[in-house]
Amino acid sequence: FTALIRRDDEERIHKAMEKLSNKQRALLEKVFNQNMSLREIARQTGVSHQALSKQIAVIYKKLKKFL
Repeated sequence: FTALIRRDDEERIHKAMEKLSNKQRALLEKVFNQNMSLREIARQTGVSHQALSKQIAVIYKKLKKFL
């Protein structure tokens, strides 16, 4: 039963992630899969930490709408 719920959650998350732009998915990839801090990403991309924080907030809001 728990595996069924977990699979359902995974499917919902996957579908929600598809709603994000490539740029938004790439940012989440760096934060969660590569364990990079926003400061590291800011240095790497030349985007300010504040702008990245705002982008993450928009992403979370968008994901929340689909979950």
